[in-house]
Formats: sequence, C-alpha cells, structure tokens
Amino acid sequence: TDVVNLSNVAAAAAGGTGTVGATVSVTVSDGVTTTAPLTAIVDANGEWEITGMDLSALIDGTVTFTVVASDAAGNESAADTLTADKDTNAPV
Repeated sequence: TDVVNLSNVAAAAAGGTGTVGATVSVTVSDGVTTTAPLTAIVDANGEWEITGMDLSALIDGTVTFTVVASDAAGNESAADTLTADKDTNAPV
C-alpha cells in the first residue's frame, strides 16, 4: 500500500489477490486505534480492492493493514499484514 498523507488520508485504498469468491476483511491500526473492518469480494480475476478508507482517526507513524479472507463455508485464512507510513503533517 502507498504512504498515507494529507491527499489520501480520508480515502485510502488497499487491494490484493485471493481465491475467487472469497470475502476479504481489512482493518487498519496505529497500535492504539483500529478502524472498523471493511470488506470486499475477490472478483473473477482473483483481485480485490477496498477504497475510501478514512484513516484520519489514526495517529501519524506506522500503520498496519490486517487482511483476513474467508470462504463461503466460513473458513478463515491466517491474518496477513502490511505496514505503511502515515504522515499528514504539512511541510513548514
């Protein structure tokens, strides 16, 4: 994922690949606050994307995106994580 900054903090995006038809759940945390989970369905090409994530409540620094996929039977994958930098301070 890209750096989270002033231009995208209210509409960040995450995406990846998975098993067609699986439901992907994404949360983002700064170590203190965690966003509510957002979900997407993996499309016929094996890709998913969640856009419009508002990360403004998270503090600047390293944020962790956590992704869990589940199939129609309710089986969940192990959590996969990715970190990104959040820097919303305007230059002086």
